[in-house]
Amino acid sequence: MGFIEGQPGYFLHHSLNGVREGTLRPEETIKGHFGWDSIDFHTASVFLALVSGQPATSLIDTLKPELMSTVGQVDDKNFISWYKHLLPDSNARKPLEQTIKNHGNGLSPTEYATAILAIRDKTYQEITRTLIRGKSPVASWLNSAMEKLGAVNRVQLAAVALETGLITPQAASTMPETAKIPHLSRLTQHQINLLKLVSQGLSNQEIGRQLNISPITARNYLTHIYLMLECETGRTKHSRIRASLIFNLNRNRTTTI
Repeated sequence: MGFIEGQPGYFLHHSLNGVREGTLRPEETIKGHFGWDSIDFHTASVFLALVSGQPATSLIDTLKPELMSTVGQVDDKNFISWYKHLLPDSNARKPLEQTIKNHGNGLSPTEYATAILAIRDKTYQEITRTLIRGKSPVASWLNSAMEKLGAVNRVQLAAVALETGLITPQAASTMPETAKIPHLSRLTQHQINLLKLVSQGLSNQEIGRQLNISPITARNYLTHIYLMLECETGRTKHSRIRASLIFNLNRNRTTTI
């Protein structure tokens, strides 16, 4: 099969030989990097897509023969090889691995995938389909991930995920919210302050108390901000998540420079 540069599959197709020729130390295992005893193929593919910003469909099609061992399980060496190849920056891998291993008793593969997919505006039904889990306890996974990370809701989870490296810089660069960072220049300092409170997970009532305004006034201010940032979705929760991502993506970028 031929692949055209710029189309899905091109990068992966031309990366196969480089990964196959790579070598790993014996101690470099899935458990050593993430604390996981094992990971199923589909979750492994979704994980690699989320940390690298690659399209999940391309990865799933390409990686099945690469990741699966002869006994039908994900092969440690192949998984870690692809992980390092798709996310080559060790400065991005280190905080990602530390956060996964060190929060609570560790984030499971499904908790990680559920948290990031929830931040990316996916519904429970969409997350279930992505992870191919029939009647999966998505709400339980998400609540467990938020509890371990100390996030009170999805909006704050977005900020925590960026701050701790769960959303890698490489993946962040592919997010649609990154392209909207310049829109922040349209906002006044007062609107930026409102956005900061939103990113902390505060409700309209809590924002109103802090700024001595009514919850309705806070809501109206925020609706205007969402429109200016072009992140209004018609669903308040998702607009807040997107606004939080734009704010924190910009903050991470400016503190990194």
